[in-house]
Amino acid sequence: MMDMSALAERYNSTLEAYLSDGAEGALQQAYEIGREALEAGIGPLVLFSMHRDVVQQLPPQPVVGGEFVTRVTTVFIEALAPFQMTAEAFDEAHARLTELGAILETHTKELEAFRRRPHPGRDPQALELETMVERHALEIADVRERLAGTRRTPDARRQLLADIVHAQEEERRRLAGDIHDDAVQAMTAVLLRIGLLGARLENPDQINLAQELEESVRDTIARLRRLIVGLSPPELDRAGLASAVRSALDQLKLEFETDYTLENRLVREPGPEARTIAYRIIQEALANTRKHANASRVKVIFESQDDGMWASVTDDGLGFEVEATLAVTRPGHLGLKAMRERAELAHGWLRIESSPGGTVITFWLPERHPEVTAPE
Repeated sequence: MMDMSALAERYNSTLEAYLSDGAEGALQQAYEIGREALEAGIGPLVLFSMHRDVVQQLPPQPVVGGEFVTRVTTVFIEALAPFQMTAEAFDEAHARLTELGAILETHTKELEAFRRRPHPGRDPQALELETMVERHALEIADVRERLAGTRRTPDARRQLLADIVHAQEEERRRLAGDIHDDAVQAMTAVLLRIGLLGARLENPDQINLAQELEESVRDTIARLRRLIVGLSPPELDRAGLASAVRSALDQLKLEFETDYTLENRLVREPGPEARTIAYRIIQEALANTRKHANASRVKVIFESQDDGMWASVTDDGLGFEVEATLAVTRPGHLGLKAMRERAELAHGWLRIESSPGGTVITFWLPERHPEVTAPE
């Protein structure tokens, strides 16, 4: 059994190393810790609990505010990467085993037909062939029995993904609360002190310097508040999906001058789980647009469809090679795959189409949880 105290100490050292200098080696160590936890049967939620405890006990660090949150979250995502990659391996293994099952089914029928065929004379070769057929039939039955057990992996995969998503959402909420209660309050106090100091100054140069410092602190507080909204948007539960997405689009337009259109055709608001998954998918799509697409316009549509929610995010950016991008698997960099996994976790689907003229991401999430297949 793995020593959780020793694991926590290693994780603490790894986290402090990355907070200190942002070295790639610390991320590799975080990935290794996640891999060892996975092999020892330690689930994502236990890993998250350990991460939370370590973060709460950290001494003062050389980075603060948004940079602190970014580095802490990056290390945690790296530690979760082996779980994510294992879930993808489940998908591939299940697809191959399903194909094997179909082949075995065909072979079983052919062998059964041969066994029942009349063999006049019962010569030694026919008897030898029949013995071989009987042996093969037993081997096939054994493989099919093991195959039936292996086909239960989608349930294990779904639970694994559910744990990962739950851990990520809990971490976002905790970080948002910590930033609001600690960093924002501290910066607000600094702002008040600067204001009091500025009121006592008489030298014009000193007054200008205090005003510049005050403006810098105000900008920092605004950035922290935007970070809080991105981590755990209060509008999502208070005002609904469309309102939260509109706020994200407003921020995209304010910072990057990207125009947008939002069409809300939903007959009713999605439930909490579907609403959260839909928002995270759209948030990731907008992040990709911001970082890579160089787009001038984004269009988001929601509508009620097939007892669920259908949505699309379209931009007029540079586009990319979808299959090539999805084929790249680097720990901690699973954005597009994570979008698809989130949709499938809710028994929905997600499709990505891209060309030099732009990118279209469409997805569907059910009201309930029927088995569904993505459209061709």
